[in-house]
Amino acid sequence: MADLITRTMKGLVRELDQISAEFPGEAQAMLTLPSGQLQVLAYRPGYSDPARAWSGMVRWAGLILYPNNGGAEAYLIPNQAFPKTDGSHGILQRIDWTSETDPGVLWIDLANDAVFATRRTWLKEYRVR
Repeated sequence: MADLITRTMKGLVRELDQISAEFPGEAQAMLTLPSGQLQVLAYRPGYSDPARAWSGMVRWAGLILYPNNGGAEAYLIPNQAFPKTDGSHGILQRIDWTSETDPGVLWIDLANDAVFATRRTWLKEYRVR
C-alpha cells in the first residue's frame, strides 16, 4: 500500500507543477485510494498562501513544495501526525477539532523563511523519496 501512495505522490509532483505555476493558490488534488483519502496541496514560496490546510477527514495530507530554485519536494503526512491541540502552536496542528465526526482541519504555516527552513528539517521524516 505504501508503494501505491508513494507512486501517486511522485506522479502528482509532475501533474501539479504546471498548474501551481499558473494558479499557485489553487493547485491541489483529492484522491480516494484503498488506504483512504489523500489530499495534496502545492506550495510555491512567495506565490502561494503560506497557511496550508487539509480536510480533517483525509487519512493522508500531501504537501508538494516547489522552491524558487527548482527541485520539488513531496511530503506525505499521516492524519495522526496532527495532534488534537488546545490551541498550542506546534508545527502541525489540528484546528477546530471537536470529535471524530467533526475533525476540523489539518494545518501548517510555511510563512517565515527561517521558520520554514526549520519546518522543512522537521518534516524530513515525511519526505517521499
